[in-house]
Amino acid sequence: MNRKFNGKISFIFVLLAAGAFYVWAQYCNIQMPVMYGNPVLRKIASGFVIEQLCTGYGIFNDAWASSYLKPEGKPPVQPAATGDEDADMEAYYEYQYQYAQWACMYAPERLRDGDPAKPWVEGVKGPGIGEVVIAYLPILNNIGIMNGFQKSADLYAKNARPRKVRIWLMAAERMDVTECSEYYFNIKTINFIEVYYNDEKNFFDHIYFIFNNNLRVKRCYKE
Repeated sequence: MNRKFNGKISFIFVLLAAGAFYVWAQYCNIQMPVMYGNPVLRKIASGFVIEQLCTGYGIFNDAWASSYLKPEGKPPVQPAATGDEDADMEAYYEYQYQYAQWACMYAPERLRDGDPAKPWVEGVKGPGIGEVVIAYLPILNNIGIMNGFQKSADLYAKNARPRKVRIWLMAAERMDVTECSEYYFNIKTINFIEVYYNDEKNFFDHIYFIFNNNLRVKRCYKE
């Protein structure tokens, strides 16, 4: 996918895990993205294992996609010190959080915020065929994939979208929870389904799928 969620063939990973996300910028130091993706994820296949994934802002996003686009525009400006230690510390953590949001403008974490105007965008040249993104999912019912850059009908029409998406279901062997993050260990592929999209350029074109008790896709439907 290229420039606002596009391409002909891409992979969407579904991570089976339970837990919750918290606003933790005021408690934990945030490191900014470095690699903007992990190319090893393009080797996904049956039996593929990821040793560890961690939720959170900033650099943690590097492990959740094969690539993602770097931010556009100017970053937030760090506020000047006031001399009030508590106020300055609070302002610094807020700055860290805002900077991480800017740095991860098109990062995998965007798949979790429910805002179609803020998509994951792959970060390679060309149409982005074969790029991978992992999505954390707390449940396996009525999972929707919104195809294309859906900030507006105009941007949706001007940007490409996948024609075929391979959706892998993955499961973690173990999860640990800390004050700042959730850690998943030995995440393994289970099975996959391929979904084909038409090219009618329908705004808000997306697909839903439901898994059964055996962790296999039971039903797919478009809306």
